[in-house]
Amino acid sequence: MKEDKTLSHFRLESDGYAAGNRTNKGVPEGERRAVVERPSIYFDVDQKNLAMDRIANKLFVNDADRNEFHGAQKWISECAGQVKLPINFCGGVLIVRLCRRLVPVEQQTEEWSSAVHRLAAAYDFAFLALGHADDEADLTRERDGISARWTTHPQTRAVDGINLLLAGITDIQDALNEWPILPRNHQPNSKRVLEELLRALREASFPILLDRSGLGYDHAESDGDRYLGLQIDDASLNNVALYARHRAHTYFLRALWIAVFATGYNKIDTELERLLERLLELLASIGAASDDMQDTFVDFSARTHSVVSVMAHLCVADELSLRPLFRRKVEEAEIQHQRQLLSDVWGAASDQAGREKITQLFESIELKKALYQHYEPQCIEFANCMFTAVKSYGFSVELMSEIVAYVCQDKEFSIPSQYISMLESLDDEVLIGLVNLEIGKYITGYFLDKFLPSKEKTH
Repeated sequence: MKEDKTLSHFRLESDGYAAGNRTNKGVPEGERRAVVERPSIYFDVDQKNLAMDRIANKLFVNDADRNEFHGAQKWISECAGQVKLPINFCGGVLIVRLCRRLVPVEQQTEEWSSAVHRLAAAYDFAFLALGHADDEADLTRERDGISARWTTHPQTRAVDGINLLLAGITDIQDALNEWPILPRNHQPNSKRVLEELLRALREASFPILLDRSGLGYDHAESDGDRYLGLQIDDASLNNVALYARHRAHTYFLRALWIAVFATGYNKIDTELERLLERLLELLASIGAASDDMQDTFVDFSARTHSVVSVMAHLCVADELSLRPLFRRKVEEAEIQHQRQLLSDVWGAASDQAGREKITQLFESIELKKALYQHYEPQCIEFANCMFTAVKSYGFSVELMSEIVAYVCQDKEFSIPSQYISMLESLDDEVLIGLVNLEIGKYITGYFLDKFLPSKEKTH
């Protein structure tokens, strides 16, 4: 009978990785183990991406290598190369880095690492189909300066999405069937892994349905050909959060469960599960906001519902109570002028001149300040959750740090060693609160500085 394994702590007694607090420090010399360096996140990203390439080039059917079928097989490969996930959609990377912390180092063979990279690649590959569908539903015509595939191949966009989805799901099944044998009950629970994949795809597709039904973009009233902007109310920011919950939170949460089931665990301790779910929900909210900020110019051109466009409209709202508190004392004449500036750029072409006008508008309405006040409480709560996860359950602050560094494309980003030391030793609740307050403020300022468009970045 298979052992009912419950994940209740992240520290593994047999783990000899030289990372964070898992070192030989304090261990008697005669009992010390060989300390192994954990592969960097960038090594795992590269290996995961190579595995995605292999999925793209894998024969879609057994005889797809026949000359007569060459064009069809090549089409799948090209499609996979042209559809991109936003960089904050790093669930595959999260799967790999979690697995490395849930399986003892001596069991992490090259064969095992390859299987984990393949599992993570298949997860992300299946999500390419949702990225493709999302671009079509919310009218994203370009991503990272490159035309979206649904724009360049309008006649095949439906079958392209289906093929990407089938290729990803098929390879995850193959990866599980070919998983290397590990001792000590670290074999994957294949049935539960597949259930989590399908649940992730279903839940993450829901906001695409919302976009398709018209709820994701341009609730605008019009005056002739002139758009007056989004119709907003006191629930608008909450609606953005609901989008983030389905768009990003489920993607991270299911990645967590896939890593848990793939490493032989059957469940997570109830309190730890609740804590991790909230931690990932907050991470997803910050990640979704970063994605919205990166897509600001495209979203404004397409009149898309995002946290940036909603907050910009709230800053110049007719109804005083909808504006951020610091905006309620601005002279009405100034508000009307700023509202006109917003009207001028809402739905306008996303060219250099249009981008400069948008960033000028943001400065005029103090959008960065409004977003800072909106996200600061979430970032402080994120710091509090992280402290509890590390202090009580041995969770890895380095894991969150490396995910942030990867998403922000900032290899120099790291959590100060003094903070990591304090996580282990600090017991005073007042000091803990003060430290997490400062960390939360730092996180808020960092991601806004990194992603929100400004005049300096535009130039």
